[in-house]
Amino acid sequence: EEATSKYNGLFFSFFQANGILGCAGASAILSAHLGHALIFILAAASCAGVLVLFLFVKTVPPPVKQDGQDGAPLSAQSFAVETVDSISICDVFRQLVSEKKMTLLMPIIFYNGMSLGFLLADYTGSVVKVALGKDQVGKIIGRSCCLILLTSLTLFFFYFFFFGGVCAGFVQATFYGANVLATGLFGWVAGRRFGRSMSMTVASLIHVGFYVALLTWDIPTFDEGHSIAKMTWVYVFGGSALFAVGDAVFESQPPAILQGFFGEDDDANKISQANMKMIQSLGFAVQFVCGFLIDSLITKVLILCGLLAVGVVSMMVLHIWVKSLDGDRKKVAEGEEHLLEKP
Repeated sequence: EEATSKYNGLFFSFFQANGILGCAGASAILSAHLGHALIFILAAASCAGVLVLFLFVKTVPPPVKQDGQDGAPLSAQSFAVETVDSISICDVFRQLVSEKKMTLLMPIIFYNGMSLGFLLADYTGSVVKVALGKDQVGKIIGRSCCLILLTSLTLFFFYFFFFGGVCAGFVQATFYGANVLATGLFGWVAGRRFGRSMSMTVASLIHVGFYVALLTWDIPTFDEGHSIAKMTWVYVFGGSALFAVGDAVFESQPPAILQGFFGEDDDANKISQANMKMIQSLGFAVQFVCGFLIDSLITKVLILCGLLAVGVVSMMVLHIWVKSLDGDRKKVAEGEEHLLEKP
């Protein structure tokens, strides 16, 4: 249990770190006011660079699987065929509706997808651009980003202190920076005494605080003729960082929980991970549809609050009556203490 929490915390830390460079780089390009043709050329060059990197990725052979009859290892080809043929799309949906552990975890995963869509689209369009404007970066943006991100991007942000840039990308870069730090932290503490259940609870409370602050804040409208209040910077960037801390848990710990539930069966584990990404992607897509159909920011926030409540209740039912989110963490800890007591 500790190993899967740490692994997912480490993996998603690196995964989310790409968002820092991506958002900051996109803001730098947009700040330069380049032509559309040149922007697409740069985007194409970036894609080509990624494809070239894939050529250097080392091919990992499939694990050796023992034959049930004589114990001889199966060949890589036979193992690959067996793995592919043993899982179908029907198995994926069957687990989703018939396995209580998967069904009860589905609401919080769906909420995670919708909340991500909200931050990347609605928060940027209805909060960041309204309060800060889309083309204004001042003194506080450089300082606040450096303090929140705590990364090697410090000098990069001071460039925009002097030359100006685009705000929206930096707010999202702040989100990814805080997410990287929180993901690594919660990956470490969730595998120890803190536990996954407590981590998920803390993340839920953090998101509740984010929504309460957003609902009670009277978002100012940006005016080029007036300076932006300091608290506006704090609310916008602080809100993004606060949301990122909770999202770090919702992104990294459900995979670890599912690995604890289905880890003993390789096929069931693969199916559970496929279900998780499918549900998360569905929530992401639904949020964009809601953003198109619903204009009120308050309505969108209330919908997310309702989904979060349903997800928390569903997790409680799963944790208390079906299977603990923490797995056998307590038993493992007791076993380690017992071994230490032996002479």
